Amino acid sequence: MVDLLDSWAKSPMTNHQVAGVFDFYDEYTDDSTTTGAEEYYDEYIEEQEVSVMPNVYLDENELESFILEFRDMYAMALQDEDFNWIQDMVLPGSVAYSELEDYIAEIAGQGMTFNFTNNTVTGIEIGDQIAYVSTFEQFDFITATGELIYYEREKDYTVIVDEYGYYKITDIFIY
Repeated sequence: MVDLLDSWAKSPMTNHQVAGVFDFYDEYTDDSTTTGAEEYYDEYIEEQEVSVMPNVYLDENELESFILEFRDMYAMALQDEDFNWIQDMVLPGSVAYSELEDYIAEIAGQGMTFNFTNNTVTGIEIGDQIAYVSTFEQFDFITATGELIYYEREKDYTVIVDEYGYYKITDIFIY
């Protein structure tokens, strides 16, 4: 079992593989002319009425730095129980925005502690004006009753560039 888990950690599934195996997106298709993820993104933009910058160049190093910075700011948001730490890094109106805002409001005042010990970017896929950044994270969580829980998990961040040229997270998928 340990060998299997180690192999998954070293070589996680891509977003496209996850979508295909777990029916990740209802509209996901994988044909040779276009990717389902890009179709999903186009539909998402239309539904959200979000403007993006045309012909934006997404850079792997900048994406990695952005996600690692987001993670540091997220730790501050949890510590201070204040969504404002990450608000400008998440696209308003997106799934990620509402879920993070709700979660931070939900835990406020409950005396929980998060200690992030590792956050590593494990992969980056860049599409047409959209990127998927995969991470592996480890953290200790101390509940309000003092119980210590250790977490290891993988996350996929969906990142776009907004109409002002800033990276914004639109979705976070936790494995």
